Amino acid sequence: MPPKKKREVEEGGVADLPAADEAGDGTRDSNDDAIEATTPAKKKPAKKKPKVELPDVIPQSDAPRAEPPGSTPPGAKRFKAISWNVAGLRALLDKNSHTLRRIADVESPDVICVQEHKLQDVHVNDAVRRLGEILPEYRTVKFAVSTAKKGYSGLLSVVEGMGDFRCGYTDEGRVLTLEFDAFTMVFTYVPNSGQKLERLEYRLKKWDVDFRAYLAHLDGETRGKPVIVGGDLNVGHLDEDIYNVDAPHTKKQCGLTPEERSSWTRTLESVKLVDTFRAFHPNARGWYSYWSGRAGNKPRNRGLRLDYFAASERIMSSGRDGGGVRVVDSFVLDKLVAEASDHAPVGITLALD
Repeated sequence: MPPKKKREVEEGGVADLPAADEAGDGTRDSNDDAIEATTPAKKKPAKKKPKVELPDVIPQSDAPRAEPPGSTPPGAKRFKAISWNVAGLRALLDKNSHTLRRIADVESPDVICVQEHKLQDVHVNDAVRRLGEILPEYRTVKFAVSTAKKGYSGLLSVVEGMGDFRCGYTDEGRVLTLEFDAFTMVFTYVPNSGQKLERLEYRLKKWDVDFRAYLAHLDGETRGKPVIVGGDLNVGHLDEDIYNVDAPHTKKQCGLTPEERSSWTRTLESVKLVDTFRAFHPNARGWYSYWSGRAGNKPRNRGLRLDYFAASERIMSSGRDGGGVRVVDSFVLDKLVAEASDHAPVGITLALD
């Protein structure tokens, strides 16, 4: 989740640029003609760029679900996963625990992964107990907790059945891998590069490189099982994923720098992954998963799409290449639990043929 910034920046207008000196001093010397004939003309100052005008409310295009709840064909086997950055699990359990129950009741996912739970090891047992009371049908709970910094980042997954769990980047609780018979699912909370981009070099040269290598290793280790990656990836990938993409300051914000955006492109291409929501809705506009709470951007839909599910290319269409697994839906639940976090849950549905 990007760090909070001043309201006037978060609201997405363009900061006023210094006025350009369009006309010089307005005087003309009698020798100007001779001077112009013998010396190069002065370069005119750059003109002030026009201010980018945004509508008060960013419109949202249609992006209908391919397989909404209740529409699964009789007898069809499905696996659904939900990913959600809750910006603090204890606050969610204290004030909005009903939102987890609502997700389970409406979507019936097989797994719910929560990012940024901010728990320490000493809090885990109590959280497991409370989650068991809210979601008794989810029998398996697995945590990845930050050990380097207390009350920071972290992931947890609640699973209706069983899977083989592995944790990665355990010093900050950044990766949780679930291996199932037909596919491998990797949940992640990608490091934020910082308000002043102080972690940008780490993000690009360490985290992204290592994560890319880990995903490639999984593909070989699991003998070609398809891989699904979900979570808060802290990047607005395409122009359509950024409400104020034309604002001059945007490219200097964490998660929106050209370097971070192109790095995610390299990950998708090198590991042969597809952004599943964009695959189903290539022309969707106004679909975001994060809105600044401090700036009050949610009612005006001034947001960013930072949360994703990406999947191996070979399971994006029917056929045998996916080993009996294919993606049949990818969605953003931007209205289901809007009151509980500055992020919206995102989801993916797999057909198990």
